[in-house]
Amino acid sequence: MMSEEAFGNLLYDIKRALEAWADQHRTAAEIIIEDDPSYWRIHAFPSEAALCPVELVLRPDRNYDLVIDNASLEDQPIERFDLLTELFDAIAAGKPVVRTFASQATQQLLGTRTIVALSDGSEWRVDQLTLLGEKLGLEGAIVTERRFASYDVRQQS
Repeated sequence: MMSEEAFGNLLYDIKRALEAWADQHRTAAEIIIEDDPSYWRIHAFPSEAALCPVELVLRPDRNYDLVIDNASLEDQPIERFDLLTELFDAIAAGKPVVRTFASQATQQLLGTRTIVALSDGSEWRVDQLTLLGEKLGLEGAIVTERRFASYDVRQQS
């Protein structure tokens, strides 16, 4: 296990990197950073619906909570500090894709899949199934995709 000092140093570095990310993208989103003894939070509220919102909470218990568009993960262990900056860069680059799955017969929602392509070719992914989706699965579902614009598009206008 990583020492408290080493972990604290890496946590400090990730906070500074995300603050720099925030400074770079303030014209595309309202970005709020909160630094409290019990958490550190960055939340980007894009100025346009075509841009993807993101929120990250870093906690002293070595876990984080993350929301990308409507996909959320809670109580995730901080294992790869670089993953967090990669995700923020990919979001700003317009790489998130949200797939919505609906039943062919009734058009009822089966679930959503949020995917963010990362620079190394891997992807961050969250599947959120409804009870019906868990029962029926996603095979043969009607799929719609939502893609996002780059934050840079907003900065140039």
